[in-house]
Amino acid sequence: MTRAARINAICERYALFLNGFMPTLSETEWCGLVTIFAGGFTAELFKDLAEAHQGLLEHIQAAHAADVAREWDYDRKGLEESLGGWSDEVIFGVAEVVDRFWASDLNDGRSPRQRLEDCGAKISP
Repeated sequence: MTRAARINAICERYALFLNGFMPTLSETEWCGLVTIFAGGFTAELFKDLAEAHQGLLEHIQAAHAADVAREWDYDRKGLEESLGGWSDEVIFGVAEVVDRFWASDLNDGRSPRQRLEDCGAKISP
């Protein structure tokens, strides 16, 4: 197997892994998450996976105190409660969507929903 083929295989496996663990959220919840993590996820949240959930929750709660949930009109408590049940794999998936969102061309005319879907987000109907 060539190096390029090996890299492609790793990328394909990573994409399957993320897709399998990606949570289904409303469009407004996804918009809230990309707003909360504007600029992308930091390495700080992933230094210790045991602390990732707590760090993520604290970051989301601080943003909710700043009315992000009201701005995007979603149930703040519902998102916070569902976060408690997220596995590390789900958090990695959310982080990937957020990072892809902020790395994309924000001026290309796509709607937030289309951009989120293009970044791998699963959006409830």
